[in-house]
Amino acid sequence: MAIDTQPVLVECFAAGSNGATVPATSGANFGISSLGTADGMLFDAVTISAGQAMTYDTATVPGLTLCKIVTTGTGSVFGMYDSAGLLTNAAATQWFRLWLYWPSNPSAAQQVHAMLVSGTRAADVVINSNGTVSVRNAAGTVIVTTTTTIPLGALFRIEGYITSSATVGQVELKLYTSPWSATAAETQTSAANLNTTGGALNQVRFGAATAATAGLTWDQWGCAVSVSGYIGPGAVVQQMICGGPASSGFTVISKPVGGTSLRLKVATDAGLTQNVTFVSAVTPDTYGYTRHVVTGLNPFTRYYCQLLDTPPGQSEMAAGSVGTCKTLAAAGSIQSFALAVASCINNADETPGPDTALNDWIAWGADLNVFTGDYGYQNPTFTDQPDQIGAFEYMTWFYGMEPITRQAWGFYCRSNHDSTTTAGGVNDDSDNTWTAANLVAVQEIFPQGTLGDQSNSPVHSLCQSWVQGRVRFILLDIRNVDRSPGANTDNGSKTMLGATQLAWLYSQLQMPEPLKVIITDTQWLGTTVPSLGADPELGKWWSYQTERAAIVSQMIASWSKMRNVCLIHGDFHGVAVATAAQSAANAGGQMPVYCAAPMRQTGAATINPGTFTSYYNNSGGECRFYGRVTFTDNGSNITVQYQGWDATNSVAQVTQTDVFPVNAGNLPARGLMGGM
Repeated sequence: MAIDTQPVLVECFAAGSNGATVPATSGANFGISSLGTADGMLFDAVTISAGQAMTYDTATVPGLTLCKIVTTGTGSVFGMYDSAGLLTNAAATQWFRLWLYWPSNPSAAQQVHAMLVSGTRAADVVINSNGTVSVRNAAGTVIVTTTTTIPLGALFRIEGYITSSATVGQVELKLYTSPWSATAAETQTSAANLNTTGGALNQVRFGAATAATAGLTWDQWGCAVSVSGYIGPGAVVQQMICGGPASSGFTVISKPVGGTSLRLKVATDAGLTQNVTFVSAVTPDTYGYTRHVVTGLNPFTRYYCQLLDTPPGQSEMAAGSVGTCKTLAAAGSIQSFALAVASCINNADETPGPDTALNDWIAWGADLNVFTGDYGYQNPTFTDQPDQIGAFEYMTWFYGMEPITRQAWGFYCRSNHDSTTTAGGVNDDSDNTWTAANLVAVQEIFPQGTLGDQSNSPVHSLCQSWVQGRVRFILLDIRNVDRSPGANTDNGSKTMLGATQLAWLYSQLQMPEPLKVIITDTQWLGTTVPSLGADPELGKWWSYQTERAAIVSQMIASWSKMRNVCLIHGDFHGVAVATAAQSAANAGGQMPVYCAAPMRQTGAATINPGTFTSYYNNSGGECRFYGRVTFTDNGSNITVQYQGWDATNSVAQVTQTDVFPVNAGNLPARGLMGGM
């Protein structure tokens, strides 16, 4: 699988109980099972030779769980990241970081860290018998040594980098005798003329990487490796998702690996100096997440935020990058706004410009953002919550999604490849053994709006709604546990939404806002079930025609209350529009329909394209698309302009403008200027 980015890999040992052996990834979910824990990223492998031990240690430093190494023999004992696992970018230069605790100096130089090229050591770090620290080359020759000695009986930190080359290799070592200081007590940098093996550094080991001196005990913590630069002393914030906005606040859910007690700083400027407020400190939960609910903010205002961590016995320090979210306009206010909507991130589609649409989405700076599914193509069929969480973490950290979840998020609607589809991609049904775990995992990671299922615990779906000015958004969840199998006979007993969600939808459509926007992940229009061989596409609305017809009939019978309605979806691999008349002709009801996809996929999966007034899919080629939707409320009408935006060419490939009278009476929703 192609990989866009490699995050900082870090193991902080937070999930273990005192004396338990430190685990490595195991089982068939290699990579995914490294994630989904409070540890951060479990080592890809752990080697514990005979007579050696590597266990969790909660007794040595109050407030931290360390990794204790005890050697009664001379064999190796270490944890590692490997290119067969999470070390997906085996670059020639890698930066490292680890905290150490030594009760006394070793009797001989003891290896604590090493980087290797295909099993051959490029360089390693050792603690010497006099308490100094050295870096050695592949032959074991000392390259640099500190004059400063390590503090005994206390935590300290070392950082540095190794560049692998047979002729121009280089190393740098920084010793921090104050464990959370930003200033090194000493820095040693070699000349760039070393033989450090050469080739990509594809294995990183923490501990006695190749051999040990018998009779030693020491602890390590916060073991980390990066391909992008120094890591520093703070918690490694692997993801920050700023979303679920309301008119007075929003929610920030983060994964601060190594964080202990974290506040959230909030301000109205990116420098976090204006109108500053704080959300009280929380500690990471079982899976390593923090949840900060920001309240008391002004409506329709952009805010910025950053985590602040307080390590045990230390001062508060910033952790991770700055995030941002805009609050909603006050319900009922006359407010124009911009919406960005998209779906479908396939990490195999790397050329050209894999992140073109993601970067363009952020730069456009919409007032509201909605992602309508296929967050990635992991097809997470895990029945346990940790692996489901791990699958989403993998998609966020390795698929390049972290920047948009931190800077341009809002609400999220799952689709088949991030919820219900099997690994073969041929079953979109949710009557399976993993949908329940998927529902819980999504709530752990992503902020939600007001959920529609208030009668079940745990909830059966993540349908939700919110109001922006005079527009009500109604987000459906067809990946729910009440849905009938797609292959069932299409009659009154077959349901896509389930009774609870269907009743909720009807109630939402009768709320007082003059415009309702239905959001669903999958294709709405069409009556023909395509014959696609092994993949019958039974997860689309055309396989649930009876229920769709009932929804349309209910809307027509209640126009006086429902007033104006339009619908937005993803899934179809292209940008597309349908006027109200075109929608009615294809069993979709008298409402305009807009499709926004894909952000990173090919345009090959365009099914029933004739149901749209117009569409564009780059003739099946690579697509970097999303929808730009502007809502203009002038008091009398709300005008919706949809642009199917091609980020590669910076052009709208399809457009449609629909005008919705605010005082529509019993008229059906209509696009008075549809298709223009």
